[in-house]
Amino acid sequence: MSADCGMGMVPLFRLSNELIIRMLSFLDHSNTILEFLVSHSSFYNQFYDDDDFWRDLCSHHYVTYRSPSTSWRQFVLSQEMYYTCPHLTMSLFQTLVQKQELAFLPSASLDHTSYRCICLYPHCHSIDEENHFHLCSHSVGLQISLFHIFTLQCYSCGRSIGDDGRLLGEKWLTQTLIRAITSPMGKTSFDLAKELFQCRRLIEISLFNRPGWSYIVEKSWYDEWPPGQLNNKILQKEDTKGLICTLKIGTDFELVNNASRYCIERLYGLSGMILSEYDLQTDVSYCQLLHGIHLFQQRARFRPPIIHL
Repeated sequence: MSADCGMGMVPLFRLSNELIIRMLSFLDHSNTILEFLVSHSSFYNQFYDDDDFWRDLCSHHYVTYRSPSTSWRQFVLSQEMYYTCPHLTMSLFQTLVQKQELAFLPSASLDHTSYRCICLYPHCHSIDEENHFHLCSHSVGLQISLFHIFTLQCYSCGRSIGDDGRLLGEKWLTQTLIRAITSPMGKTSFDLAKELFQCRRLIEISLFNRPGWSYIVEKSWYDEWPPGQLNNKILQKEDTKGLICTLKIGTDFELVNNASRYCIERLYGLSGMILSEYDLQTDVSYCQLLHGIHLFQQRARFRPPIIHL
């Protein structure tokens, strides 16, 4: 589709923006969209820097969100638009208090240790009903148990959502939604807030007590509950991205397993780095630090550390 198409290109110039966007929405690769825009300077000048153009293009794919750190143009040209779940929408935030009541208030059949899947469709009160999502065409559910770290499942896409690090918008909105559901709000009653924190604490203790401790987190963050965002800055050297070599386990830092690291990222967020012992093994300056970690791990095999309420 070159700029020398002569009279064949004239009808395209006469099309409205809405029709051009609709036409481009049928293309299955962002490079093809970019090729169309650079085929003639008029298209490029009109659309390339127009954020509304890229946002409207996403809306034709039923995707209405992106990460705040990404522009709509980046969202499309990176191919992210084609793989993002379209069923995860801002409308899921409409009835969060009701979803909190379903998720965290104990009932005759469910307590904090029971598995349940909460339908997040607004005004739907389904909880762990078999085939509900397929029968009602409701897509997104929140899975909760001692072994599910508040997992969002899209039954229309057939996958868990928010886990793919390449899909920044999906990851951002998933974390935002889960943190909103698992945190007290202005309309959250005292009893509900109490049950919410109790359930969260039970799940986190279950995760943190699992073996496989290898990720390094600062001691002050580890001892606080509920903690804030983790940055591990106090453990880092000032001039590099590495850790201070003289750190001691139990004094300066604690170890958590991979499931706990995932929980930290999902519920609290990471603003800095979180390293595992395996990231340090090629640097001889960490020999003493690694020796302390390995002693802890050997003791833990015979007498695992137990975290209590």
